[in-house]
Amino acid sequence: MKEPNWYYWWWDPNGPKTVEIVPRGGDVDVAQPVASFEVPEGAELFQVGDEMVSVKSVPNGWPNYETTVQVFDLSDPTNPTQVGSLVTTELPAAGNLYFGDIYGPAVRVVGDSLVFTSIESVWGEPFHVNTCWKYVSTTADCLGEEGCTYDVGERTCYEIDGKAPYCVGGFASCTDHEDAESSCAPYPGDPSSNTSSYCYDTSHGRVRTRYSFEALDLSDPTNPKIGGVLQTPVEDHAVRLLDDDGSLYVTLKRPVELPLDPRPYAQ
Repeated sequence: MKEPNWYYWWWDPNGPKTVEIVPRGGDVDVAQPVASFEVPEGAELFQVGDEMVSVKSVPNGWPNYETTVQVFDLSDPTNPTQVGSLVTTELPAAGNLYFGDIYGPAVRVVGDSLVFTSIESVWGEPFHVNTCWKYVSTTADCLGEEGCTYDVGERTCYEIDGKAPYCVGGFASCTDHEDAESSCAPYPGDPSSNTSSYCYDTSHGRVRTRYSFEALDLSDPTNPKIGGVLQTPVEDHAVRLLDDDGSLYVTLKRPVELPLDPRPYAQ
């Protein structure tokens, strides 16, 4: 299938888009079409079994969209026939999802349905972090000389909502050599001197991403039906979608705590 004149830079937002069906295996740029049919300009096309489904969404008063669905039977490619249609404001918009670092199609083929996806932010309870940064505050005057000994390193510790702090970083005692690399030995704790620290408090809002799914049932192509809304759990953070072999897979993250380890983990 191809859309003729797709390479023209101008377009008519109200004009139809012609879809041509050409034989497989030839040069699609020069092959003569065996049949053609029209869909709205800007419509997306999805193959669901022997049907080709045209979907177009236009704004209809934020945040709503009006979506036009047309179903074409291509079981006989030489005679494409429109067998069903639907105009509704109950579906999320077609197109692409742009939300933070999430990008991908808003409509996916899953079995004999089209699944429409929308994303929203869910704000949770704020949390408070006390951050302390400790660093080596002095520099030795003998750097580069044989036997020059000095301290290096830094450590940042985080205390979240008054829980046990966790730290990243560390310190070491180093000795320079004239004809070799410096040798360093880590401190088991902090240097007894030569360090300074800076602490501050911050508040943060917990923001999670939530997916909502609505399926357009095309098991009867002559009568497309909208199903119910399925949402990911509000306490989870939705991060990825994958459709494969008739299934839709959702990757979720949720915070977990491990015994004897104050660092934040996700499952």
